[in-house]
Amino acid sequence: KKRKRNQKFLQEGFDRQMQDEDKKLVRADNAEELKRRIDGGVNIEAEDEWGSTLLHVAAENGSVDCAKV
Repeated sequence: KKRKRNQKFLQEGFDRQMQDEDKKLVRADNAEELKRRIDGGVNIEAEDEWGSTLLHVAAENGSVDCAKV
């Protein structure tokens, strides 16, 4: 059980780090790279600790091209 909890903890940390990277792309309005990451399997419906998705971040930052992706 402990190993399974550790794996879950590590996966959640990895997911959070990847979310942060994706948010940076959206804030920089880098739609091309964001599309590549989505095509590679990024979960665009993932929520951060406040319930925001990448679409929310795009809307907050006026990243129209990223919102369209």
